Order: sequence, then C-alpha cells, then structure tokens
Amino acid sequence: GEHLVGGEGAETEAEVVVGFSAAATFGGVCAACHGANGDGTGAAAVALDPKPADFTDPVFWETRDRDRILTVIRDGAVAVGGSPLMVPWRNSYDAEQIEQLADFVMTLRPNE
Repeated sequence: GEHLVGGEGAETEAEVVVGFSAAATFGGVCAACHGANGDGTGAAAVALDPKPADFTDPVFWETRDRDRILTVIRDGAVAVGGSPLMVPWRNSYDAEQIEQLADFVMTLRPNE
C-alpha cells in the first residue's frame, strides 16, 4: 500500500488503514472459526453448527463470488440467508479494510 508521511494534515484514520493487514487480521480474528488456512477448522469451529465456511473447498465456490464474500463480511451471513453465527463486521472494520479482507479470502480459493 501507499505510505503516508506523518505531520501536519495527516489523518489518523488514514494511518490506521495503512497499518491494516488483511492477512494478519484473518489470522488473528477470522481464523478462530475459519482456521489459519481458511479450511473451516478453527479452534472455535468444534462448537459451531453449522460449521464455518471452508474457503479451500471448490464446492463452496460454486455458489460464491467476491461480492457475496464482501456482503457476508460486512453484513453477516444472515444477509445472504446464512448462519447468524457469522456476525457482521461493519462496525469493526471500515469499508476499505473489508474490501481487503474479501480480497484475502479470494486468495484461499483453490485453483481448478
């Protein structure tokens, strides 16, 4: 990403975005349920029903695209008729961060 020079006129919010890492956020937040590799086997997954999405499963991607991933991260899975256990993250991350998280999830999609 772009590096902002600190000093007069530098906005705090912009500096937060620069320091954001989608991969680190996935590893520290999303992986609890979705697993470090995105395969749906995070430590918390044991107690969840239905199980978290397995982003490494080609079948998962037959009915998903980036727009749907973006919607689910932002608004929760209930927005697409899914489980309320996948909560909305719009109050935790800004729009750009959610875009970056969606892009990261897309990298977990297996190559056919």
